[in-house]
Amino acid sequence: MPEPLRAYKTTILIGFAAAGVFLAMALWFDVAGLRGAIQQSDIGWLALVPLWLGNGAVFSGLQAAISAGGTDDDDDEPRGGHRHPRMEQEMIAIRVRAERARKPGLRR
Repeated sequence: MPEPLRAYKTTILIGFAAAGVFLAMALWFDVAGLRGAIQQSDIGWLALVPLWLGNGAVFSGLQAAISAGGTDDDDDEPRGGHRHPRMEQEMIAIRVRAERARKPGLRR
């Protein structure tokens, strides 16, 4: 299996496992009355599926970002000095003749 695909699969598995742990802790501590709401409903278990999938997607994305940030990049060698120097731009005063001075607020 190619390395990027294996890394992707690993981050997804870790993310969904973390989502399962997170959801189990949220139910254990009864955050926002979630455990009570699920236990009182006859199809409360159905609410767990989208919660787990949504949190799994978030945690998988977070895990992918963390693993991508920790990879070794190969741009550490010195690379400076290859650009052409910028041309020095000097400001020059240009005279402009005005037809006549107008008073502010007047239209022609």
